[in-house]
Amino acid sequence: MVSISASPDGQSIVSGHLDGSMVTFNLETKARVKLKHSSIPYALAWGSHILAAGNDGKIAFYEPSGDCFQRFDYSKDDKVKEFTCAAFNSTGETAVIGNFNRFYVYNFNSKRP
Repeated sequence: MVSISASPDGQSIVSGHLDGSMVTFNLETKARVKLKHSSIPYALAWGSHILAAGNDGKIAFYEPSGDCFQRFDYSKDDKVKEFTCAAFNSTGETAVIGNFNRFYVYNFNSKRP
């Protein structure tokens, strides 16, 4: 395991692994869901969605059920290095992702998917 994050309600966790997989685990029901990311999810956070990013220049937001909600691909941008950390604000609508020498900020707008 290389990363871990808790859900906003504190009832579940998501862990990131070296093979690019992520596993959500509900602490009450013991239910598990396995997700697959395109790289090792070093930057992992859980807000309104599960955010995963790694060393391939791609950021993905996943539903807790495992479906991909949205992807952003920066792999063709020479200025983008690997993503190493991520965090959501307290409402879970704004995410900050740390890169080599910059931050990327995403805001979830529920009126526009």
